[in-house]
Amino acid sequence: MAVDWKPKRTTDLVSHLHDIVCAQYADLQRALHDQGEFQLTSQFQSHAVTHPKWSSMSEKRQADVFNAFMKDNSIHSKPNTVQSSNGLLTVQGNSHTARKPGETKRSKACHSQPKMNY
Repeated sequence: MAVDWKPKRTTDLVSHLHDIVCAQYADLQRALHDQGEFQLTSQFQSHAVTHPKWSSMSEKRQADVFNAFMKDNSIHSKPNTVQSSNGLLTVQGNSHTARKPGETKRSKACHSQPKMNY
């Protein structure tokens, strides 16, 4: 909508993408203190801050809290389940590839060997 579906300069595209990303970061910050239309998932609730406490923080402290939130990848607290995007279905996750009985994994280099010239 910002470019009216017409070809524009690359710098205009980059500028619009930058604006979109900045808006998404603002949504993330609002989710930290429960003021936006998004909320933190249970894995990131340890980063939640009440709105009055957020308002009383300095900008540097707010940036520190937000950066700590962004650096957290929640690997240590990630459950072994996968949830659908609408939240209605949860299934057991599995990180292993299914294998036939007796099948072994070979490295890609072992799939073929050079011919030996004798």
